[in-house]
Amino acid sequence: MKLLRAFSVLAVIVTIVAGAFAQQAPIKLSHTTPLPELKDGDFDHLLADVAGNRLFATAEENSKVLVFDLKTNRLIHTIADLKAPHSLLYRADLKKLFVVDGDLGEVKIYETDTYKPVGSIKLREGADASSYYPSTKSLYVVHGG
Repeated sequence: MKLLRAFSVLAVIVTIVAGAFAQQAPIKLSHTTPLPELKDGDFDHLLADVAGNRLFATAEENSKVLVFDLKTNRLIHTIADLKAPHSLLYRADLKKLFVVDGDLGEVKIYETDTYKPVGSIKLREGADASSYYPSTKSLYVVHGG
């Protein structure tokens, strides 16, 4: 009886999973954006500002943060005063972008209207991932120092 019940549960799970995959449309490339200023590497972190129609992307090996317009799919700005940008936090209420730079060991802060630097917070070298808690308005940064 227990074996029959286990097989029944397994059959239901397989049916649900198979049905979910059958209903998904395949992913299809709709647009490409040339990035001739990038020499190599990948994007370490991406962050969407949905209300502002922007995508922030860290090009760590190129020492840049790229800002894309989500409506036109175009590169609209490059922040280039970084060494190894990792994770990002966008605070719409402050109109500020916080970028964790691992090699410099700091969080750099930028105005998001002009993209000009407005401050920084010194950390230990090796800063990487970060997590923001809206309830306390606290940003935690992981570092290897």
